[in-house]
Amino acid sequence: MEEKDIAKLAELITAKVTDALAYTKKPVLTTSEVAAYLGFKKSYVYKLMAEGSLPYYKSYGRSAFFKREEVEAWAFSKRVDTVKDLEEKARRYQPRRVTTTRVNR
Repeated sequence: MEEKDIAKLAELITAKVTDALAYTKKPVLTTSEVAAYLGFKKSYVYKLMAEGSLPYYKSYGRSAFFKREEVEAWAFSKRVDTVKDLEEKARRYQPRRVTTTRVNR
């Protein structure tokens, strides 16, 4: 690779990184930005919007907007327990005592 090609490649990488970091600083994102930020296809973001699972805001036009903080909260809202977490829950689990009620005859 020539020095000229390396400089072009470095410029492209810098532009991509700058674009990726821009999403972390903007308080309001568009549908395309949310898709890129979460690594989803834009059509999947629309599906999540239609299901009502991803919080968004509509302007008077057709545009949808998202608060970055709400998108991040949504993305991290469904934590999967680790094996250690599950073992701890199992250790603390105490089954309810089954009581029988006697019927007076």
